[in-house]
Amino acid sequence: PVVIMMVVMQAYISRYYKDEFDEARAAAKDIDDPVEHVELTNPKLFRWMMVICAGILVGFLTHSLTETPVAVPAIVGAAAALIVQDFLYLKTNKPTEHERAHGVLDVIEKDIEWPTLSFFVFLFIIVGAAVQTGLIDSVAHGMAWSIQSVHDKFGLSDPSTLVFAAIFICWISAVLSAFVDNIPYVAVSIPIIHELIPTLHGETVVLWWALALGACLGGNATVVGASANVTTVGLAEKDGVRIGFSQYSKFAAPIATITIVISSLFLAAFVYLGHTDAQIVTWAIAFVLLGIEWMLGWRKKAATG
Repeated sequence: PVVIMMVVMQAYISRYYKDEFDEARAAAKDIDDPVEHVELTNPKLFRWMMVICAGILVGFLTHSLTETPVAVPAIVGAAAALIVQDFLYLKTNKPTEHERAHGVLDVIEKDIEWPTLSFFVFLFIIVGAAVQTGLIDSVAHGMAWSIQSVHDKFGLSDPSTLVFAAIFICWISAVLSAFVDNIPYVAVSIPIIHELIPTLHGETVVLWWALALGACLGGNATVVGASANVTTVGLAEKDGVRIGFSQYSKFAAPIATITIVISSLFLAAFVYLGHTDAQIVTWAIAFVLLGIEWMLGWRKKAATG
């Protein structure tokens, strides 16, 4: 379903920013070489950073096996990056008096995104309070109660109840993830869904798909919905481009809604067609859409020369 969403999002962006793209194309015609060539100035440092990032990723993926907090690989990786950077720098450069006096303090003061980090600190304090007071836990249990109530009141068949449960979980997760960090929400929802699965019949694995798709895609709707959004907006503001909450949501909320609708259709197909057939149908639609997008792009390129 994500491949389908990417194609739909491409079409959405092309229409939403049509005027901006037309202006950029018109300006590019007046430039002999519109492509900006970026040269890799320090290949050795780049290779080291790739190794360190790979090590951090391994640490993230294995933290449940090693029983190591996820912060440890990140801190170790950051320290290793600073050490490697300084070591390679000192091999080819003589440090100035300012660098000798301040060193890593300059990095801590100027290169770390303190506004973004501060936002995350206070966000997790608020979310932690919501978890400890039982607010998120109550929402998760309310989901389970609502599903059972709809099943009892309308006498839904087992497949229909499972479809309703999956779509309900998907949309609730999307709405909450747009305003509350999805990490603690998912962590609290996992045991609730685990308890809900034995009460339903059919391919109940669809509920995990519902939680994953809803929590992930719903976070795209607002700036605070995902860590990547906050980080990118902070970096943009540092470069003089301010992206407001309403400005971001005006663009992102519709595409988040569209992706959740696509997810709902996929979840329904998952239940009624089965996992394998749903995957086959989804991939077939994805390849058709990719082909259409490629043909339209080729025609547009041929028309504009």
